[in-house]
Amino acid sequence: MNSHPIQFDTRAIHACAFALFLGAISPQTNAKEERRAIPQTSEALQKLVDEAYSSVKGDNSGKNADYIPYLASVSSKLCGVVNATVDGHIYAAGDVDYGFAIESVAKPFTMSLVMQQQGAGAIVDKIGVEPTGFPFNSVKAIEELKACSVNPMVNAGAIAAVSMVQASSPDERWNKIIDFYSKFAGEKLSLNEEVYKSEANSNQHNRGIAELLFSYNRLYSDPLEACDV
Repeated sequence: MNSHPIQFDTRAIHACAFALFLGAISPQTNAKEERRAIPQTSEALQKLVDEAYSSVKGDNSGKNADYIPYLASVSSKLCGVVNATVDGHIYAAGDVDYGFAIESVAKPFTMSLVMQQQGAGAIVDKIGVEPTGFPFNSVKAIEELKACSVNPMVNAGAIAAVSMVQASSPDERWNKIIDFYSKFAGEKLSLNEEVYKSEANSNQHNRGIAELLFSYNRLYSDPLEACDV
């Protein structure tokens, strides 16, 4: 999705993810299983983070996303791992203070905002929750699948989710989104203007997705506004 490329350090998103993981342990898990699943000391948790960082920091396979010009110029050697426990302790290794653009990591948080405003049923009814079987930015999926937008984790569904955020103007829509993300991060997030401008100047594909969704009555605001936000 060509969402605003919000910038914040890796602590924020990984802290949220790990906190959600810890909070998702089944109530049926017995005490013995729980002790085995979660290390009991700060030293053990830090060791796991260090080991994870060491295992991936030298992996030079893959490449930067070059369909967004600015991202192609970011050093591919940057790497950071952060975990946070539900009691607020942070365990980090690597380039954790670098402001990475979160890109599509924004998608579940936008979905969460819509669910908070309108309930989970709105996502099911107005976007969909099924896998596409197509690439994340597929136009073919819009044409071939009944839901069109399909689910909020692909570009079409993510643009549709933005269009569902209750707002009377683009600025209000953006401010509601950035404020909601900031609550998850535990800090005020900022916009990376360079990444945003690079994306906005090269997002013809997503603009086409937005217009196509609008033609099928599966977008709920002005299409170019939803795409830009």
